[in-house]
Amino acid sequence: MNEARTASLSSEEIKAMKFAVRRQLRRWRDSELAPERQLRRDRLACVLDVLEQFPGGCELREPEASDGE
Repeated sequence: MNEARTASLSSEEIKAMKFAVRRQLRRWRDSELAPERQLRRDRLACVLDVLEQFPGGCELREPEASDGE
């Protein structure tokens, strides 16, 4: 039997990621961005929101297939 190993970030790694995301968002804050960079900025803002909602981390899993599909 082969068990899948779950990778996780330490609290220090989560703090470092939040710092990096905030730093990049500040860089792009007052800039007129190309559409693809605007999309990246929006996605980074969502990442920061999730990191702040779950400061202790969370487990990510593949969605289970429903019987109806």
